[in-house]
Amino acid sequence: MRVAVVGAGVVGVCSAFELTLQGHEVEVFERHSSAAEGASFASPGLLIPGWASPGLAMHGRRMAAGFALRNLSWVYQARTARRGAEQTLADTQVRSLTVSSLKRLQEIENKYELDYEASHGALVLLHHPKEVVRAGLYAADLAQAGVDCGVLDEAQTRAATPALHPELKVHGSLFYPQARSGHVRLFSQQMRAHAQRLGARFHFKSEVTGLGAGSKPLVRLQHGSNPAAFDAVLICAGAQTQKLLAPLGQHLALQTFSSYSLTVPQRKQDSEQDTDGPSQAIWDASKHISYTPLGHRLRVSGGLELGDFGPSIHEALRDRLYKHIGECFPRATPTGQEQLWKGQYCASFNGAPIIGPSGQAGIWLNVGHGMQSWALACGSALVMADMLAKPTP
Repeated sequence: MRVAVVGAGVVGVCSAFELTLQGHEVEVFERHSSAAEGASFASPGLLIPGWASPGLAMHGRRMAAGFALRNLSWVYQARTARRGAEQTLADTQVRSLTVSSLKRLQEIENKYELDYEASHGALVLLHHPKEVVRAGLYAADLAQAGVDCGVLDEAQTRAATPALHPELKVHGSLFYPQARSGHVRLFSQQMRAHAQRLGARFHFKSEVTGLGAGSKPLVRLQHGSNPAAFDAVLICAGAQTQKLLAPLGQHLALQTFSSYSLTVPQRKQDSEQDTDGPSQAIWDASKHISYTPLGHRLRVSGGLELGDFGPSIHEALRDRLYKHIGECFPRATPTGQEQLWKGQYCASFNGAPIIGPSGQAGIWLNVGHGMQSWALACGSALVMADMLAKPTP
């Protein structure tokens, strides 16, 4: 099949890679000048197998004027998803997808030489005794699903992360030895190179402005050339998805939002393990803040903007990242060389991506991954490639 992939973020690049491996003739259209310049540019880059965080964090956020009035249904569903039972269908799907993503990532790492500042292992901080009790039950459930996960007490947590602030209130952590973290943009660019070697063609600075559904779906580009016909079109366009589908009369239950990351230089101390920040990824679930080591840098991610604020930086959300760095890793406090980034994502209210046929003939979807785009990219790409290999009638 001749397949067009719209979007060259981490999800689009991984999808192009898997489709090309299966023998499809793949062309990727990206509005930016290179791969992973949008939401994948400075995203958290954290893959914890079996972890599902439902929907969007409803704290550490701001809403644009009128957002709630226009999106009351979505906001209500997002809040309900957070309060709902942990083992919902969406959570189960996301957990399964993270596990398959990790397995596929390991296969790719074993076969191809990838250098994307990866680290192994992750800790989920537990701040209250009740969280430790719940974590034990959660780890037992994950073990039955084949996920390696254990509960560490406070002393073990601090031993695993010596740079953690001695006065930070922490009662333990969930330890995932198989977890991965890394530089998503580097990963995406290297996967793009491997996809190209397999035969995929990438068209950068080529913004798709329209799609045509049908047995031979069409792709229209901004520069005014004639529409190109394909056997299938796969949308991996993140926050641009709704814009592409709207002219076809389709609206997905996705919400666009923005989040922040702060990348801070780390100094090596007396040993390889003694650094200003963590040597493995940290996820603070109660605060929805992640800490991702990237070689000699530390990336701190969090905050949420619902609605359209444009490129403007919200000082309160920016300052929140600085505050949490100081509270958790005081030696990593920024000194003026840090890099602040704001990215735009889209997600469903329950956190599960939309993968499969769009309902428009010939047009397929791999969208709605939110801030877990890298965690779900390899797994969702495999699912999508298998679906296209056996398209629905």
